[in-house]
Amino acid sequence: MIKDKSRKDFLCHFINKGRTFFSEPFYIALKPLSSLKTDFQPHELDCVLTSKETSQLKSYSLDKRKREYFTGRHCAKIVCNDYLQHQYQFKIPVNQISIMNRIDGRPFVKFANTDIAPPEISLSHSGNYGCAISSNSLCGIDIQQENNTIERVREKYCTIEELKLLRSIRFKNIRTALTELWSA
Repeated sequence: MIKDKSRKDFLCHFINKGRTFFSEPFYIALKPLSSLKTDFQPHELDCVLTSKETSQLKSYSLDKRKREYFTGRHCAKIVCNDYLQHQYQFKIPVNQISIMNRIDGRPFVKFANTDIAPPEISLSHSGNYGCAISSNSLCGIDIQQENNTIERVREKYCTIEELKLLRSIRFKNIRTALTELWSA
């Protein structure tokens, strides 16, 4: 669940919710979408995105979608470099890190000019934030802004048994409970 807090507070909120992480090191980046402009100059994009990623970004018509795409890619590249720094004691320019998607939609990484095995990654965005996680192992991250939409689509992700369980647990309200379930 997204709170308007700093990265440190976000991580404490996320980790302290009782989730168990894997034993492999993992790296998380969180950035606000609002800090990015959508009328990028070509040289600004070239510093972060590959030419293929730039083409994809330009194909989006909505400014919010452009900011989500850019922020997700940027966060993923930050955590990939954190991974490289920890595992191999070096980093590469972020525009030489390519974030692509498999047929099933899951993102993967390709490094230019190196044979080093890339990390596993996951990206998410909601509200005014984007984030990414990387690790040696399969990993996943999901953030979800608490809003009314979560209640309207609950049949798509919440079983009747889960809803009964959520109602038996003390949450501030059902929307908060559903948001926690969605992001679990």
